[in-house]
Amino acid sequence: MPTPYSLPLVGAHFRPPAKALIQSMPMAHPLELRPEPTNPYDSNAIAIWLDAHTLPDDSLEELRHTLPGIGSDIDDLMAQRHWHIGYIPKEYAAVLQPRLPGPHVATLSFDGTGKPLVTFSI
Repeated sequence: MPTPYSLPLVGAHFRPPAKALIQSMPMAHPLELRPEPTNPYDSNAIAIWLDAHTLPDDSLEELRHTLPGIGSDIDDLMAQRHWHIGYIPKEYAAVLQPRLPGPHVATLSFDGTGKPLVTFSI
């Protein structure tokens, strides 16, 4: 039986426009976990990715207004399509990465204070 996890999404502030993307996404929006065994800082790293083409229209409309304020625009967002928006925290990734043989489906959620979480089962 798969084990459910709901873990913090960290490092978004190092990956502009990740924070704006996360703030515009609805609960349960699909994400992808990707193990990064060749990551030079942590061979157990698990990256979190967003496919911008899955964003709903209301998120895109919000981003049309917020992205210019952070040096980007909606055309840049859609042209790149896949955005690396953060990581699973290092202490969890060390245990979970060996159980993720490749890309894995996850969803976005938020804790009671509004901080982003990544929810998935393995």
